[in-house]
Amino acid sequence: MRSLGLQARILLLAAAGIVAISLLGLASEIHIQMSHSQKRMEEQARGIGAALVPTLQTHLIVNDLATIQQTLDSILLHNHFRRLALFDPEAGTVLVEGRPPGPAPPHARSDAPAWFAAVIAAEAPAIRIPISAGEVRYGVLLAEPSTASLERQLWGQIGLSLLYSLVTLLAVLPLVIVTLRGGLRPLRELASSATKFGAGDFTQRAPEASVREIAKTAQAFNSMAGNLQSLLDQLQASNATIRSMNEELERRVRERTADLEVANRELEAFSYSVSHDLRAPLRALDGYSRLIEEEDASALSLEGRAHLERIRANAQKMERLIDDLLDLARVSRQELQRVPVDLSVLAEDIRTVIAEHAPERKVDWRIEPGLTAHADPVLAKALLENLLRNAWKFSAERDDAHIELGARQEGGETVFCVRDNGAGFDPAYADKLFKPFQRLHEAKRFEGTGIGLTIVERIVHRHGGRIWAESQPGQGAAFHFTLP
Repeated sequence: MRSLGLQARILLLAAAGIVAISLLGLASEIHIQMSHSQKRMEEQARGIGAALVPTLQTHLIVNDLATIQQTLDSILLHNHFRRLALFDPEAGTVLVEGRPPGPAPPHARSDAPAWFAAVIAAEAPAIRIPISAGEVRYGVLLAEPSTASLERQLWGQIGLSLLYSLVTLLAVLPLVIVTLRGGLRPLRELASSATKFGAGDFTQRAPEASVREIAKTAQAFNSMAGNLQSLLDQLQASNATIRSMNEELERRVRERTADLEVANRELEAFSYSVSHDLRAPLRALDGYSRLIEEEDASALSLEGRAHLERIRANAQKMERLIDDLLDLARVSRQELQRVPVDLSVLAEDIRTVIAEHAPERKVDWRIEPGLTAHADPVLAKALLENLLRNAWKFSAERDDAHIELGARQEGGETVFCVRDNGAGFDPAYADKLFKPFQRLHEAKRFEGTGIGLTIVERIVHRHGGRIWAESQPGQGAAFHFTLP
């Protein structure tokens, strides 16, 4: 049924409707015929029985049962009764029962098959007519009407109904087919257009139709197809624009990459120049100043020796600044090699090295064990070294100095923290912390080049993380960072 087309389904429904109407009409006619026929059979049986009573009464009085037998047999030949019998009212026995001498004539037989008689199950009630004279009852006539005529009539009615149904089908179905072909043609054209549209032919449109519902569907389809075509045109134009932009972007990326390669080579050359060309004069300046201080100390005044000390201190500071700048350049160029790194072990190693340079200082170190991150081990060490050295440096004025490294879970990520109880800083200037050469404390109070926190920020950003600081003057500082 699912594979049938709409036209075939409508034809089947029409044929089924005609047959169903015919069957309903036939069933109604059979019910009416059976009801009327049963009444007629009962009335006919009573009439015939009443006519027989005088004759049967006469023969019963003289006990002429043979004549009664002949009478009953002759009446059965006409097939009005299925059974005729005369009963003794006192003994309840059959005195005489009619037996037709031969087969019933053609007009008295039922032409309906046996199964039809069993289906309709037509019945007529038996009639009992007493035969009496005065107060003397001679017998009771039992008459059971025959249903053969009713069955023959109903069977013929079925034949007529079937013939009527066939004629109706032959007359109506061609009209239905013609009507369907005219009505379904635009629907088939709409389906064909939709199929081609679905296959990729977006120029397809449904033709106009005279059927209102199909016409509305075709209009909706054409409107949808027009909108899709417009969207497709816009998409194609957008794709062309995107391709053009991608090509332009790729060209610019190639140019920027080439410029970056040139800049990197120049930076490497500059780093080499700084490392060799600037270090040599600074070391010579520091060395000759030290020789003058050692060999000609007696010839120098106190003021002269102070000048030499300042010269040497500034030369050493310049060398440290060069080292820090080189470290910053290396951080920017170095390729990341992410591996699991135990930050707690790195921090312990750094703590040992720092403490060896000032064994007289008493600092309470609190390094949480088992802190790990997926990071570049070299850069991770530089990150912790700068933060821990900062904490060591800015807590130098505290007798109860303590430095700690810990971590916490926040927003689904691990946030590490280096905290101290040192000098702290004004949070209003926190935006200057990670800029190169920016210092929030006097150089005389805390030495340094102002590059360390810039290196820290660069390392964190290269790992895709964040870093921020919290502090109050005189209450220490806390540096929070993530290494996702």
